[in-house]
This record gives sequence, C-alpha cells and structure tokens, in this order.
Amino acid sequence: MLKDNKSTQELERRLSELEAKLRESIPKKDAEELRKKISELESYLKKYESELEVAKRTIKDLQSLSRDIVSRLKEIVGEYGNVSLQYGGYEISITDPHHFPWNITLNTLLDASFEVWITRKDEQTMLIRCKPPSF
Repeated sequence: MLKDNKSTQELERRLSELEAKLRESIPKKDAEELRKKISELESYLKKYESELEVAKRTIKDLQSLSRDIVSRLKEIVGEYGNVSLQYGGYEISITDPHHFPWNITLNTLLDASFEVWITRKDEQTMLIRCKPPSF
C-alpha cells in the first residue's frame, strides 16, 4: 500500500509539472478541455482502484478458505488417511476405510462447495479427490 501511495504522489507531482508546462504553451480553451479529460481519467482511475481493492479482498478470502480447509481436512482425517495437494485441489488417500470419518469429511467438502470424486486406487486404497468449484 505504501508503494501505491508513493506512486500516486509521484504521478500527482508529474501531473502538476505537466499542467504548468501546458499553461505556458496551450491556449486557455484547449487547456480547459485537457483539464476535463484529466478529470474524467482520474474518475476512471478511482473506479478501477476501488475494483482492484475488492478483487484483492476476494483473493485474500479465497486463500484463507483454502488454508483453512486443508488444516480442517487433516484434523478430520487424522490417522485414517492422508491429505495432499493435487491438480489445484486435494486428494485424500484413505488408509482405513472402516474407521474413516466419511460423513464429516464429505460434509466439510460439500459445505465448502467443493466438487468431489470418490475412486478406488486398488483393492485396499480408496481416494477422495476434490477441488474448488469451476466457474
């Protein structure tokens, strides 16, 4: 944020310099039109800055959700499975299907709006693969 403020201050300083030069070299009518255009551009800039802030907050929220879901899954699965990052989602390798907390695990994933697939790796190992929803 400090870097953004410094950049903004530098742009404002440069803008003031350019306005001073324009006053010297451009007729008053043209200068007024340029001021209007600058004002319009500044309003667009403010609009995009606010949209950028919203996007940053959204990204931060999504990253937080992702970190929380991993720790939550590891806590739920415990000794009955292994959670790993796979293909932009997660893979839970189930080591003890008889004691595995199926209900809590699946409800946690579905409550987080994850897409979920359950497959068998071999006769003894089952896998749950999940990922955030596709938009």
